[in-house]
Amino acid sequence: MLACSIINRRDYSLWAWHRFAIIEGETLVLGETIVARGTEAMPVLLQIDFKFPKEMMGDALTEGARELAHSINQEPGFISKTWTENAETGEAGGIYVFTDKALAEQYAQMHSQRVAAMGASDIRAKIFDINTTLTDINRGHYRT
Repeated sequence: MLACSIINRRDYSLWAWHRFAIIEGETLVLGETIVARGTEAMPVLLQIDFKFPKEMMGDALTEGARELAHSINQEPGFISKTWTENAETGEAGGIYVFTDKALAEQYAQMHSQRVAAMGASDIRAKIFDINTTLTDINRGHYRT
């Protein structure tokens, strides 16, 4: 007989298959337990912020970056973005959600070069795992 256990973790699924036989009411484990990490990617949050000219924020950014905003929707693994700006401190950026870390890293590298060409400086990008259980409680958005 072959049985399968699924152990869900915040950042991966663990699958374990156990081969066993029932002998006179007792369980006897035969052979090895096969354990494999699931291939399903978990969403991540990407935080990008940078110094940005104040005169390029607000309405100027809204009008000037409209096409960029639509193009971001086509990026591999992209789920969502919240645009951020603070004209008082001269900072802008965004909070993104991607389907997995590798795609978020690729986007961060490409986008850092893009915003630098637009006049940004002191560009920082950080990637965080999403605690989906707590995020669900607070109605956070991380699903496609």
